[in-house]
Amino acid sequence: DGTETVGAHRRELVRRPKAADTYRVLFLGASSVEGFPLPRNLTSSKFLELMLDEAVPDRNVEVINLGVTAVASFPVRIIGQRAIAQLEPDLVLVYAGHNELFGASGVASRQYLGTTVTSMQWIYRLRRTAVGQLIQGALLPSPDTHAKQRRNLIELMAGVDLVEPYGPLHQAARKTLTANLSALIETAQEADVPIAISTLVNLERGLYPIASWHDQPESGWTDFDLRVKGARELLATDPQAALDELDRLQEVEQRHAGTTYVRAEALDALGRRAEADIEYRKARDLDAMPWRAPTDRSSDIVELANRFGVTLVDPRVLFEAKAGGAPDWEFFYDHVHPSLRGQALLARAFAEAIARDQLLPVDKIVLSKESHWTAQARRLGAHPLEGFLALHKMKTLFETPPIGNYNSEAAERIELVLDGQRSTWDAVDRNAVRLWEQMSEEAGFSIPISYPAARAALAMGQPDWARTYSQAAIANAYPWSDLRSAARLALVESWLESPESFEPIAFDRELASALLELDQVQTTPNQPSPIVEAVQARLLSLAGLPAEEAWKRADELAKGTEPWVKAYLNTLPPRRIYERLRLYRLNHSASGDQDSNRDSGSDQP
Repeated sequence: DGTETVGAHRRELVRRPKAADTYRVLFLGASSVEGFPLPRNLTSSKFLELMLDEAVPDRNVEVINLGVTAVASFPVRIIGQRAIAQLEPDLVLVYAGHNELFGASGVASRQYLGTTVTSMQWIYRLRRTAVGQLIQGALLPSPDTHAKQRRNLIELMAGVDLVEPYGPLHQAARKTLTANLSALIETAQEADVPIAISTLVNLERGLYPIASWHDQPESGWTDFDLRVKGARELLATDPQAALDELDRLQEVEQRHAGTTYVRAEALDALGRRAEADIEYRKARDLDAMPWRAPTDRSSDIVELANRFGVTLVDPRVLFEAKAGGAPDWEFFYDHVHPSLRGQALLARAFAEAIARDQLLPVDKIVLSKESHWTAQARRLGAHPLEGFLALHKMKTLFETPPIGNYNSEAAERIELVLDGQRSTWDAVDRNAVRLWEQMSEEAGFSIPISYPAARAALAMGQPDWARTYSQAAIANAYPWSDLRSAARLALVESWLESPESFEPIAFDRELASALLELDQVQTTPNQPSPIVEAVQARLLSLAGLPAEEAWKRADELAKGTEPWVKAYLNTLPPRRIYERLRLYRLNHSASGDQDSNRDSGSDQP
């Protein structure tokens, strides 16, 4: 209803009506689909789009990312039903179920809509009325509260302290997930649109449960937890003795997630990996703060696919095959969000299911020629600084309660990886991170690192790296946006800074495209903005078009703008540099006349 109370999503630009030469795929889900903590160009939807586009020879394939952070299945259902009705999809993909307890509309969430689908529907309808919006507006937190909320969604969203393993809330969550996915499947089938639903994957090996449930009286909790802690400390010297102690503890508390997890660690230390994996999964299912979907959620999804006769995607098979058992840190940044490799693997699971059931007319031979995920990531614009930023975001999660209570080693592990990355940085990398930190002090994580990286590379005379970063920034940006226009300016500049590879015709085409997109940006709300005016003045100068008024407006708008925007604007060279670059362009024009000594004031572009 126009107010974002929690979570985030990627804005998508969708053509209506759909182009005749296009297959459109809708990808529905929560933050794992949205792609947190990676930029939009490195999400599973982009990996999948790349794979499918290569395997469908006669049409374009677009995968529309409709993932929304921190939502349960009811919002996914509503978004999906509207999108099916409005966007002419050829295929719908659903990866949802981790947030049934604590996500928005979850049965144990502060963003509460009831514990049944019927109550969710009635409350949702009320909120869409004028009276409902008035009440909701009165209850909304202040902007300052919003800023704090986004820092720790795990702490914010839980409406209860503990959830009993296999208890009533879990049963309610199973019912809501089944009901909402069923409704979504029925909507797709009524519209004659193929739909695929997926089982769920998460970090199983390497994450201590967030909370543990006690069946015994509270008076015995402290002593019991100390014995678990002691058994864990014993792992380093005598894992068998630790296992024996844990077996005794399990006789007292069979539903204690911490005991089960440490028992898995003991089995791991003894080289009994297959047995350890069973215990890791059991510990995940027993977690009394279940931010990871238990096994029964995936079992319910399998049953739903069989009941409705729709395609089942089962990424668990791929993840376990690549991990050699229970998935670990190589495939996840945290408890549920796939790493860059995990995003590629999730996309591969969907692509293989699409080919297997011929949901789209893909060339199976082309699709079977699996490119290495790192090569695919590079094609999508991945670079090392993006990996640094993703880990930087996750480090805080493992330093703060509740997930940080027993997972300090995860924060230490991330810090070691970050230290290793810092040791490889050159001057461009260091300046890029320094600029990103200046911009992010005000704007948080909304500034992808590719933008400041491109400016840093240009400032240090590294046009090839600037081009790499600019192209990544363009791929990451929402079309017709300030930041995309800023990235296009950096790309134009990178070509002018590369004498050995300068191609006048290609450059003119890039400059014309940047100006054309800028014209579209200026028709959108909240324009003119300081960034757009600054970009326009520079692009017009490079093109030899009248730019005086644009420079004046840019200078005026820059005076009262936000600190992060000022930090960005301060990275842009002054006007005289763009006059020099224009002369360079004219002296290397497509005519090939390198001997003429033309006056910059008399030539038209």
